[in-house]
Amino acid sequence: MSSNKKIVVIGAGISGLTTAYLLFKEGYDVIVLEQKDKVGGSIETVSEEGFLFDRGPNSGLETTPLIQQLVKELNLEDQFVYANREGNKRYILRDGQLHALPISPPAFFKTKLFSGKAKLRLMAEPFIGKSKDGYYQSIAEFVTRRLGKEFLDYAINPFVAGVYAGRPEELSVKSAFPKLYALEEDYGGLIIGTIRSIRKRKKSKEVSKQSAKMFSFKDGMKVLPEAITRELGSRVSTGVEVTSVRKTAEGNYGVTYRDGKQTLTLLADVVLSTVPAYKASELFGLFDETLVKHLNEIYYPPVLVL
Repeated sequence: MSSNKKIVVIGAGISGLTTAYLLFKEGYDVIVLEQKDKVGGSIETVSEEGFLFDRGPNSGLETTPLIQQLVKELNLEDQFVYANREGNKRYILRDGQLHALPISPPAFFKTKLFSGKAKLRLMAEPFIGKSKDGYYQSIAEFVTRRLGKEFLDYAINPFVAGVYAGRPEELSVKSAFPKLYALEEDYGGLIIGTIRSIRKRKKSKEVSKQSAKMFSFKDGMKVLPEAITRELGSRVSTGVEVTSVRKTAEGNYGVTYRDGKQTLTLLADVVLSTVPAYKASELFGLFDETLVKHLNEIYYPPVLVL
């Protein structure tokens, strides 16, 4: 795209803000429209009576050097903090007893979290072929086929519940765990794929999630979206609700939104949506009825934070 194109980003969560920031750095004319009065989306930090609490994500994983690059560009070095290494262990409850989740081969063979049968079952993983279902597999189908049911119940299921608040039987492995899915597609298996993909990660300077450092900010995760918003300045508008997106006769897009009592339309060459599927289905209904149907079929589990 040429840099004189006008780009509208719908949603000022971390995805929308980061996308807008990277485009802005490249010289594009970017506008971000956010329905809420504050930025950050699901990132929300509360400070009360001397306590700091993140209602949404409370940390991130430093899997790429781009994170440090962003922290430096936004002058957040003093805010950036790594998690205490003592907190690296994850515990899984089985039969009323807590077991540390093994993260190395010796720990795996010593752990009582998995039975001897389950450990032997893992040895067969390299000899299991690719699934014919491909894209349409659930996490439960994928993990049970490749690793066995114990791994599903005592390794994957607790993780899926904590991250997605969902059931592995109802989540797509391609959508929820794209890198895991790619190991089978690209290399034929998880163990072989993990070994072979190490070189690829080294080239891109990426770190696996298992070995990546966990980080946050001294004043909570809200620090990051707020810092990006300061850089973007007046290019971010909050408290405005986008009501529809339509294609004009000239080939660009009309983005209609409400700002207080006013209804306004902004012309854009490119529109990027980072809002939830059910909200996107309302905005893009004029484009494709089939798309709207699919967007409305995506289930969002209700989550309460107490």
